[in-house]
Amino acid sequence: LSSLQYLNMKINNIHVSSRLFYGLSSLKYLNLINSLTGKIEDFSFHWLYHLEYLIMDNNNFPGITANTFTGLNNLKYLSLCNCNINLQKITNKTFSSLANSSLQVLNLTKTRISTIESGAFSSLEHLKILDLGLNEISQQLTGHEFKGLNNIQDIYLSYNKNLTLQSESFIFVPSLRKLMLRKVGCSNLALSPSPFHPL
Repeated sequence: LSSLQYLNMKINNIHVSSRLFYGLSSLKYLNLINSLTGKIEDFSFHWLYHLEYLIMDNNNFPGITANTFTGLNNLKYLSLCNCNINLQKITNKTFSSLANSSLQVLNLTKTRISTIESGAFSSLEHLKILDLGLNEISQQLTGHEFKGLNNIQDIYLSYNKNLTLQSESFIFVPSLRKLMLRKVGCSNLALSPSPFHPL
């Protein structure tokens, strides 16, 4: 199936082993919604070097490793919406396996995130849309969480527990065009300069 470009494996019971996708080098779109069981073995996706869209919503697996997404250099869209994957804390290593990708959209809606560390997305320099809505984030945004997102246009933070803004919260994302902060427990915006001044 070396010419296959679209593969929908939604609602299955798949163990992603290191050779599962061998031979699918032309694949551009892969739907794995509600279909994964157990651990995703390292380098499982590295055969899919033309893959652009990877949708993995509604899955449970132990977590993302340093080589979960290695080799997906053409990936533009990754969705992990409503996944239970031990993603409580996002560090600068969480998505390091996508450092060589051209990822533009990352959907992390409803993934139970509570903390974003400094430089958490620094390896995703091409990212344009980051969706962190409907999570449990409760922290002060220092600005360093978004450092390295040099091309970001949209950040969705709506429906999180408690976000405390400060003057530097968005200092590293001057390219931002859309910022969603609905129901995030925001208080004390009487800051000078305003948290929104770099935008």
